[in-house]
Amino acid sequence: MQQYGSLRGMENGMYRIIIVEDEVIARKGLSCCVDWEGMGFEVAGVFEDGLDAYEWLRTNTCDVILTDIMMEQMSGLELARNVSAEKPGIKIVILSGYKEFDYAKEALAYGCKEYLVKPIDEEMLARVLCKLKEELDKENGAQENDEGLISGYRQFVMDIEARKKEEIEERLYGYMKRIAYLPVDELRAILTKFCSRIARDYKERKRDPWDITEGKFNILLLREQEDYQALCRCVLDMLLALVDGLEKQEKAQQEYAVERIKNYIQNHISEECNTFELAQKYNMSTSYLCRMFKKKTGETLSDYILRMRMEKASELLKEGKYSISEVGTMVGYNYLGYFSTVFKKYVGYSPTEYRDMYAKN
Repeated sequence: MQQYGSLRGMENGMYRIIIVEDEVIARKGLSCCVDWEGMGFEVAGVFEDGLDAYEWLRTNTCDVILTDIMMEQMSGLELARNVSAEKPGIKIVILSGYKEFDYAKEALAYGCKEYLVKPIDEEMLARVLCKLKEELDKENGAQENDEGLISGYRQFVMDIEARKKEEIEERLYGYMKRIAYLPVDELRAILTKFCSRIARDYKERKRDPWDITEGKFNILLLREQEDYQALCRCVLDMLLALVDGLEKQEKAQQEYAVERIKNYIQNHISEECNTFELAQKYNMSTSYLCRMFKKKTGETLSDYILRMRMEKASELLKEGKYSISEVGTMVGYNYLGYFSTVFKKYVGYSPTEYRDMYAKN
């Protein structure tokens, strides 16, 4: 993975773009042979897989993502789906050698701006980038009309999503110092509009800040603040409460998901059960599922599945009611030899030795 300097805001008059492409030649061609600067863009990162780009976007941001569809760990469509849900302000252009309409239809459903078929026509790419730059210019121009706070709105949201409390506080107070000369009524109006926009953004994604913060994100509180310091503190408290609420909500969601997965494994121990199938069932990427499970339980998902199978097998062997082959099948092993090998490696005894040992007792 190549990664260039992370930028904040539209510095140097350039919009930030990242390239996600698993083919080496295509990746180098896009990153080195396109006149990005001439079109008003600066390449902030080049990645060979959607998962690498997604991880980078947790702590960085960009204006445009140029991504291939078919990649090993995370496809361009999956990346687009995640970004559209978590960072809807980023514009996405899909690149693919696949001409099937279904791909294009799915890409557009995730808010992708364009769908370009490989090999990429430079003139077509230039037209797409020119169109995106016009949209970004228009958006930024509208934002700048609101005393500068809304122009930094996207970065505030990204810092909230990345749980960057210190950056949020620093950014808010830095802005407030620049407009401290305004009358309190005007400050209150600007901050009310800003907080209302954040609330609207989250509500559009079915996540109400009032509910997330248990009522602490309350824009009406701004009416009660009578001076500059009180307004600053009120807004900061709401933003930090939103960060805390999102963290709490995410933790609860992850704990609930882990319990559901554990219950499913225990109730389907005789069936084929692996990380890929579980990830598909619970609509997660395999890498995210494995990280989440390990974080919440201290045990890898594969180790947990193995432990459940071996514990169940041990119980069944102790009962002495079933043949070794039947026990193996009941815990998801259709081949007796493989089951015996795995059981002995895990328990220290072969299934027969283990059953006979308890039969004697």
